[in-house]
Amino acid sequence: MEFKAEFPLFMLQFRKPAEWMFLFGQRHGAWLKKVGDLGVIVAMFCMPLAFAFLVKSTYNLLAGGGASIALMIPGVEMPGTGFRIPVVEGLLAILLIAIFHEGMHGLMAGAEGVKAKWAALLLLLVIPAAGVELGDAEMKKMGKRGRLRVLAAGSMGNFILAALALVLFLGLGRVAGGVVDYQGIRILNVTNPEIGLVPGDVVVGLNGVGIKQVADLVEVMKGVVPGEVMEIVTLNGTVSGRTIGDVEKGALLGVLLQQEFEVGKLGMLLIKIVGFLGLLFQFNLGVGVINLLPVGILDGGRMAGDLFGGWSRKIGVVGGGLLIFNLVWPYLSLLING
Repeated sequence: MEFKAEFPLFMLQFRKPAEWMFLFGQRHGAWLKKVGDLGVIVAMFCMPLAFAFLVKSTYNLLAGGGASIALMIPGVEMPGTGFRIPVVEGLLAILLIAIFHEGMHGLMAGAEGVKAKWAALLLLLVIPAAGVELGDAEMKKMGKRGRLRVLAAGSMGNFILAALALVLFLGLGRVAGGVVDYQGIRILNVTNPEIGLVPGDVVVGLNGVGIKQVADLVEVMKGVVPGEVMEIVTLNGTVSGRTIGDVEKGALLGVLLQQEFEVGKLGMLLIKIVGFLGLLFQFNLGVGVINLLPVGILDGGRMAGDLFGGWSRKIGVVGGGLLIFNLVWPYLSLLING
């Protein structure tokens, strides 16, 4: 292990993980190469889509709208969106994305008979990253097909991690829903003076049917007609209220409501895990696609050079300029406009 520091970059280099990736790649080279070929096909499909998406995002920015491609920094609100990535979850997601991305490069290189010089964990100020060192000479020896597999492998790793995160998100989402104790519907505001409810009431029954979730209320209201008088049970007692609405919209209570629920420690933990998995899915999908832009510093740019020759450099210059504009302009305009 070797530590290097050149502010603002700090790096720990490892030899053993590079050897493990090489040995794994050699042992399982046959199916890894099939994954690599699939990755190349996916990359060729994503390249034009990613570039078109970049152009559209640039147009939106110039028209005064928001960017579709953005620099997301954990803990920092992206201008114009009100969206802020939680610091801990964001940094952990970035680290996992980097490890999967670079790890797939190393494994695919091993399948092609090339061992990475080292694998590394990096820290750019407080943002974590990872890397593997593959020499240009070794990359050239692979031949075009092998090179394309290795270059496409990073994004393929992100897509695989995104798929795993999505499966876990859907599965644990169902489990998390099961540990939530729904306790009725809280009334936040009343626009129908005949409904008999006041803000703060918690509705737990309608017309003799128990109400725990919003879905329960919706189901009961399907059998109610506008103007019908309903028996409404709240935690403060039972009242009678008349609905409003019309034939087209159906019966309405005329209230602003909110789900009332309670979650134990296990439920809160599951909800946090599910939220993290959703973030991990979105991050991996976004990074995987953007990395396939035909821009020189990205894997997509190097693939485009192998596939399409010299003219890809001109596309890369344009794409690079548009990408920098999308990443920087929202923050720069915020500074300019105060």
